Amino acid sequence: MFRVILFITLIGIGYTIYSQNDLDAIRYARTSVNGSSRFVSMGGAFGAIGADLSCAAFNPAGIGIYRKGEISFSGGLITTFNEGDINGKSSNISNAAFNFNYFGILGVWPSKSDKESRHLVCFTNTQIQNFTNKIRFSSYTNNNSILKDMLEKAKTAGSSNNLNSSYEGLAFETLLLDTVYNNFISMVDTKRTILQTRDIVTSGKTNERNFSYAYAYKDKFYFGLSIGLPKVEFTSTTTHIEKDDKDSTRIGLTSNGTYTNTYIGGLPALNGYYANYLGFNS
Repeated sequence: MFRVILFITLIGIGYTIYSQNDLDAIRYARTSVNGSSRFVSMGGAFGAIGADLSCAAFNPAGIGIYRKGEISFSGGLITTFNEGDINGKSSNISNAAFNFNYFGILGVWPSKSDKESRHLVCFTNTQIQNFTNKIRFSSYTNNNSILKDMLEKAKTAGSSNNLNSSYEGLAFETLLLDTVYNNFISMVDTKRTILQTRDIVTSGKTNERNFSYAYAYKDKFYFGLSIGLPKVEFTSTTTHIEKDDKDSTRIGLTSNGTYTNTYIGGLPALNGYYANYLGFNS
């Protein structure tokens, strides 16, 4: 019976397991000194000194020095300024966000068996990482649109049924890629130079909730224990934008019902849908 229960439990755990790649491992391993303002200003030294709620996660016995209860919290402003360089062109982007990064509460009561000793319980919620950031790369593509890569992958796939729904399939669904006589064509003239911008926006945080207990014996000996419960939130959004700001890929309809275009080499076929949009814009 025990084996059956163990087998079912392991199967259940398997359905809720998430993996991480090397970037995740590096990201979550890089923690910083965070806690109350006093704790941060001293570089975390209160982990050894005590008498600060932030030390509960490092040295719970250190809160035994308290004789009264305490509530504390802190916050700050996180600012970032990043500069990206691509094809010899630099782009910069800045960001600012308020950060409520610490809260702690402590309760103290005397021991019934020894009035010179006391019990202490503490709860802290400390943000040990913050992932708020923005990065931007922007430059002219030098005849290297993302549709060029998507078009090659679509040709390799051979059929619209075989397209990657998270990449070239997205272009096909929005008619950036299309098929003419079973051959893929691109709405974007891949031989033209267009303005390309990529924004990478990340957000999230790692919080650690700590439940701590300490016992101060006659202010001579201090004992403590702590349980930490980390919580990780991370979101990364990549936005890729291409724009024909020079209006170099235009499609028009003449008075006699024929199509004109400025595509290098022309498109294999033109239809009313493309003409209505006057070619690729963005």
